[in-house]
Amino acid sequence: MQTNFFRAALLGLAILSSLFIVLPSHAQSIETVGYSFCSQGGSLCTDGDFPDAGLVQGTDGSFYGTTSIGGTHQTAANNAGTVFRITSAGVLTTLYNFCSLAACGDGALPNSPLIQGTDGNFYGTTSQGGPYGGGTVFKMTPAGALLTLYSFCRVVTGTICGDGVNPTGLIQGKDGNLYGTTEYGGVDTGGNGGPGTVFRITPSGAFTTIYSFCNVTSCLDGLYPNFGLLQGADGNFYGTTTGGGAGGAGTFFEFTPAGALTTLYSFCTQGGSSCTDGGAPGKPIQGKDENFYGTTALGGANNFDGGTVFKLTPAGVLTTLYSFCSAGTYPDCTDGENPGSLIQAANGNFYGITEFGGTNIDYGNGGGTVFQVTPTGTFTNIYNFCALGGVDFCTDGLEPIGVIQGTDGNFYGTTASGGANYNGEDGGANGGGTVFKLALAAKQTPTVTLKATPNPVAVGQTVTLTATVSGSTNGTPTGYVDFTFQGAPENPVELSSAGVATLQVSTQDFQVTTYPATVTYLGSSAYNSSSSTAINVVVSKAKSGTALAATPNPAQNGQTLVLTATVSGEDIGPTGTVTFSVGSTTLGTASLALDGGGSGVLDSDAQLSASTNVLAPGTYPVVATYSGDGLYNGSQTSAYNVVIEKAMTTTTVSGEPNPVTPPANVTLIAAVRRSATGAAGVPTGTVTFYYQTMTLGSGTLNEAGEASITASTKGLPAGTYPITVKYSGDTYDAASTSSALSITVN
Repeated sequence: MQTNFFRAALLGLAILSSLFIVLPSHAQSIETVGYSFCSQGGSLCTDGDFPDAGLVQGTDGSFYGTTSIGGTHQTAANNAGTVFRITSAGVLTTLYNFCSLAACGDGALPNSPLIQGTDGNFYGTTSQGGPYGGGTVFKMTPAGALLTLYSFCRVVTGTICGDGVNPTGLIQGKDGNLYGTTEYGGVDTGGNGGPGTVFRITPSGAFTTIYSFCNVTSCLDGLYPNFGLLQGADGNFYGTTTGGGAGGAGTFFEFTPAGALTTLYSFCTQGGSSCTDGGAPGKPIQGKDENFYGTTALGGANNFDGGTVFKLTPAGVLTTLYSFCSAGTYPDCTDGENPGSLIQAANGNFYGITEFGGTNIDYGNGGGTVFQVTPTGTFTNIYNFCALGGVDFCTDGLEPIGVIQGTDGNFYGTTASGGANYNGEDGGANGGGTVFKLALAAKQTPTVTLKATPNPVAVGQTVTLTATVSGSTNGTPTGYVDFTFQGAPENPVELSSAGVATLQVSTQDFQVTTYPATVTYLGSSAYNSSSSTAINVVVSKAKSGTALAATPNPAQNGQTLVLTATVSGEDIGPTGTVTFSVGSTTLGTASLALDGGGSGVLDSDAQLSASTNVLAPGTYPVVATYSGDGLYNGSQTSAYNVVIEKAMTTTTVSGEPNPVTPPANVTLIAAVRRSATGAAGVPTGTVTFYYQTMTLGSGTLNEAGEASITASTKGLPAGTYPITVKYSGDTYDAASTSSALSITVN
């Protein structure tokens, strides 16, 4: 079995092909559409042979392709090839036979897909022929009139075709010009026999070589670009090389229209000699998510010859979505081996072929497969070739080349060999190839339901939308759903194996109202698209939580008491007012102000400053009541005990005159003050003056909190007399005693 990158020996396979409908495993039968290649012209197949370039669907709905060999100018010693048109009903028309000019001056061996330009004409390449033998770029009208735009190997340096040789694949750029690659040729700075090029050609044939590979030491920029290009959403061009790069097994590159090249990824830089990241990448595509997807013919986690499906971000981060040879024992890889290029179908999944492998391993290493991979890497083997005709013929085809999705939703492609028409000219037990249609089973319309949890949902909370897609005889629906809902993040969402998809939406920026929600199933190969009945998601006011604190607590009479109510919410700060009360008595109201909160919750505070002068000492059960606002329901604290104590006092005494000479009188003055910081108010009540334990007299505190008595010194012997004052306290103030005042009597 061949395992090189290019499978050149496949050109020697037999010369027969036919058009088939291939149905998935749940379908009923294989049906011949009505045309088989090599049904004309005997052993040399004048109607074409070996259709190994795949198909393109024209604007007229028909399919267009090439056969690498065969045609009216095919000889035993010379390959020619054709361009054909075939309808979905199997009616084939040969539009052009190559080698119509002497020495195949119009080209030979077309083995790359056609494209249809914006002008309606078809453009393609031949890998051989032309006046210089290096292949051609041609334009062909839908009626089959062919014009050669450029012939390669026109510029020769030594033995190297400086302008390239063996062109592979074209695209039409956004500027209207054609862009492509040559597998070999170019400016050879590394002794590689021509490392390949990127070229641009106008629809009128003006040719420019944009880049020659192996332009960097050790060919770190790649060798042998074999699969053409794609133009990304950013306007730059992207492609692959099958050799070179840091790992030696090919590169994924980007270059600007001006020709500045950047290597985004070098293959075989993971896994050592096993190349778990793959080797020999094929032509990439850009997915709907703007990441790049593609395959490698070699490498992977299971066997060096298995290959992979990969995703590459525009920044060059590679993820291996699937490694082939995950099923079966190499070389009998029942899940397939050596994958070809991908397409992304309308249902969002990726489809492709494997050239070898599959469950029908009686023929060699299997006839190849058609597979499906989801963007997250879920793999399904859709069809295994060589299912019909036995090991000698494989009438349903052998070694598929690629698939496209037609406008009818079905998949179309070619196989390089196999088919219904046996031709012994090549010893051709393999047959000559097929054009196949992967006809999808009759689609059904699934039931799509949607629910929201919780519903109602409080503003600021997250609501989970759950879509359930239910099928019937076609099995559980697969694919994607698209949620339509206020504030829904990026869609679509892939269904689980149970046909369920969920999406979480934060209602942080929602209003208190009703929002409609629907979900649409995007369809698949087995099911039509379908939408749910709209449901109403009710966004209600959120719960609030109110907490209360008092500073200071306990508080002394006369101090200012600060009551602070904190109202917490879900991501949005509550607004409105808070009322503070004790029983039925309202202490006051205050407005909320956002304080920032913490732990993802936004809090708002309201503060009320209250004097305690009018509050008798005791315990007061204070309640804070939040009024609510447009987003939050109101809330209330439980009773919060605020303790009011008697004010602590300080009593002082002074005397005038001091010293005093008998018989003069001395005036004793007592002053009582509240001692707590910031305590307002003046103590009331009486004070008593003492000389030691002897009562000298009493007085009532005035508005300034002072009282005085007059004491006679007549008859007192000279000496020092300690005087103290005791304050008896009142309803709001605690008793206190002064320090001793020494009165000196001369």
